[in-house]
Amino acid sequence: MKQVQVTFRGIAPTETLQEAASKSAREFLRAASDWISCHLVFEKPATFASGDELWVHLDVQTPGQHISITRTKPVGGDPVLQSTEDFVRQTFMGARRAIRTSAASLGASSQSSSQLQSLAA
Repeated sequence: MKQVQVTFRGIAPTETLQEAASKSAREFLRAASDWISCHLVFEKPATFASGDELWVHLDVQTPGQHISITRTKPVGGDPVLQSTEDFVRQTFMGARRAIRTSAASLGASSQSSSQLQSLAA
């Protein structure tokens, strides 16, 4: 069974982050069956300009495409605005949307090319 690789950079793995990653990854695995690799990175940037933020990078490889999503969440921000679990889930949802959009456009372009081929014949 394929696994989502989870990495922590500049931040210690916490139970909250691990649970959010695990739950969102399970949902992603059920919805997106054609992925080849998936890497989720939680990062606390060391730069002064980043302030107190958590970066989440999600890279998904599917046949014919590579999807990369990066989102930033203020650490210790207003919990009402967005929980960490919601933040991670929305990152995975963005990947699912990108996969579906790409598949739909590939289907439309292959349908268009077959229509062109039948017109040319």
